[in-house]
Amino acid sequence: MVRLNNVTKIYGKGGASCVALNRIDLELPDKGLVFIEGRSGSGKTTLLNIIAGFDRPTSGTVQTAYGKNHCAMIFQDFQLIDMLTVRQNLELVQDIMPQAKQDMAAWAEKYGLGELLHKYPNQISGGQKQRVAIARAVLENRPMIACDEPTGNLDEENAQMIAELLANEAKERLVLVVSHDKELFADICDRHIYIKGGEIVQDSAPQETVDKVSADGGQTRTNPVRVGARSQCLLSYRCFCKNAGKNIFLAIALFLSFTVLLSAINGLLNTEGRVIYNVHRAHGSNAEFVLQDPKYADEWFAMAEEDFSYVAEKGEAEARFVDNSFGIWNGEEMACTIERLYVAQSCAREMVCGSNSTENNKILLSDYLAERLADSLGVADVSQLLGAPIAWGCTLGGVYATKYSDNKTAAPSDEILAREYQTAYVSMQTIVSVQPDSASMCVVANGQALTPYNEIKKSSAVSNAVYGEKSELAAGEIALSVGVAQAYAADPKDLIGQTVEIAFANYRNSQSRQPYAEVTVARTVKYIVSGIDVIVLSEEDFAAIVPLRNGRFFGTNIWGVRMASCSKGATQKLIAAGYTDASYWAESIGEGIGWQRTLSFIELAVGAVLLIVCIIILCNHVAALIDKEKRALGVLVSLGIPVRRTVLLFLASVMLSVLLCLGLSAVAGFATTAGINAIMATMGMGVHTFFYEPLSVLCLFAVFVVLAALLYAIVTIKLSKKQVIDIIYER
Repeated sequence: MVRLNNVTKIYGKGGASCVALNRIDLELPDKGLVFIEGRSGSGKTTLLNIIAGFDRPTSGTVQTAYGKNHCAMIFQDFQLIDMLTVRQNLELVQDIMPQAKQDMAAWAEKYGLGELLHKYPNQISGGQKQRVAIARAVLENRPMIACDEPTGNLDEENAQMIAELLANEAKERLVLVVSHDKELFADICDRHIYIKGGEIVQDSAPQETVDKVSADGGQTRTNPVRVGARSQCLLSYRCFCKNAGKNIFLAIALFLSFTVLLSAINGLLNTEGRVIYNVHRAHGSNAEFVLQDPKYADEWFAMAEEDFSYVAEKGEAEARFVDNSFGIWNGEEMACTIERLYVAQSCAREMVCGSNSTENNKILLSDYLAERLADSLGVADVSQLLGAPIAWGCTLGGVYATKYSDNKTAAPSDEILAREYQTAYVSMQTIVSVQPDSASMCVVANGQALTPYNEIKKSSAVSNAVYGEKSELAAGEIALSVGVAQAYAADPKDLIGQTVEIAFANYRNSQSRQPYAEVTVARTVKYIVSGIDVIVLSEEDFAAIVPLRNGRFFGTNIWGVRMASCSKGATQKLIAAGYTDASYWAESIGEGIGWQRTLSFIELAVGAVLLIVCIIILCNHVAALIDKEKRALGVLVSLGIPVRRTVLLFLASVMLSVLLCLGLSAVAGFATTAGINAIMATMGMGVHTFFYEPLSVLCLFAVFVVLAALLYAIVTIKLSKKQVIDIIYER
């Protein structure tokens, strides 16, 4: 039941306002055919729309016992969706309304539509369209059907058929009919209402009514409406096909702009840290990091214990390493040269023979070095060298595989030889045991930093004296080399017996990671020895200063760490913190980054211009689409789907196209990456430094989200000023 209390409807404002309904009080039963008659402009269609819930009164109230979406509407011009067949128009109702009748084929036959199901609305007559509209309203299975001029523009035979169908439906539900055809409906209606000038002047309703509506609106029966996946896909597909030319053109343009932008973002994301990570991952090698020492020239590097700990936190530290040449002799001549020494308790690489442990003064050699040594000694198999003396009083404990073992016939470059093939592993215990009387440490003499790592020795380890008489040094005494003495005096012999201040520097402050922390001591110069950077301490001073300053390691150049496992983010942080890649790929990586960033900025500019042009075209296309498909929008709104959700239905096909272009662009990114790497190969670069970054797809997806929000805003703004009834009737 529906009750209208003092309902007034005014169109327009001020002097241009028009009263469509004036203080209407009306109560309607649960079922029966109610015929509303009146001249054009009398307000009957407005009354029908307000009862149906498609329009709102200016004042007064409308109470219903049926809840939302209680009325199915039969429009004068049928309001069928032109892009769908008769069957699809009817199935749409069944798909979006849970309470809809499901025997569509039977109802189609009942209304004489069996042979029309495969046809489109523009292929059938007006009477047939009206029968489809009535069948659709019946399938909606709502408590009320509202008909606006259901027989207008129909011939007498079709009009009579429509009237009989409506009268039959009125036996089960309330049917409201607005029509000028009094002769057709006056005799078959259960109630006849005549409206004139916005007021009811005649109502044949009996005074008694059943199931009256209570003051609070009575019983609420909600009829939920949802959009099924089948309907969504069908509407999106039909909408795409109807505008196939424009959609395909836009798809191609968007694909190109997305692909160019993806390549640009991908290139910009290929920062030094990410490229270093990707290179090592792609080539199956571990990253190596050193910390550049700002106190010395660019070629000098240092890594202290706290720095080692910092790097180790970012990944699994396989070994510390030092770059320096160490010769391995076969007894008469040098058999091979170790260019990089790894300091670790064990070797994490694949072993060719022997143990992977460096304990008990064992040295582990690469397969390349082991074969060079075996050739020099005339040994057929490197396994026969196990246990043999190698260097520093140590024995060979094992041989591990490098990339040299993959292709021994290829001539390795000098760079790879130095950083990969010519390597060995030792333990820190071995380092301490083979050089008990010497160490390396940063020294500041007379306020001047000397070479990065000066050789520190005990007095017993020195065999000569240039000036002064050599003797065992007591605590507080020191011997300097000629090179160090020249920092204090032009003539080194003038320092004999003089007291000098010398600073033993810690490698790095763990907080700022830049300034040195120095311990300055005053010592009396006892004698001068030969050499550039040698400092001789007493037994007591050596034992006190060297462990404190972490000075025990080989090498005078690079002291770093080999990372067996390091994430992309960790690599980025290490590079940002000032660490440098010291692997054998480092030079190629450096060559491959600079020109890529220039290319990426060019691509970014081109892609942005393309995308802006595409967005402008796309926005115009969507606005035109909404204008063009007002009929379909009106039908969906009349079925109870909210306006915004209806808009999304029609945007879905467009946004699906955009999303598809985005996906294809992501796939094309692989080809772009391969193409750039092919260009690099023709330029003679030995390693690929352009990698596909999945994050670039996420960045571009963010652009898609912004674009979708923009299109949605355009359409909702376009429709925001319209009433629901305007959308339904607007052409």
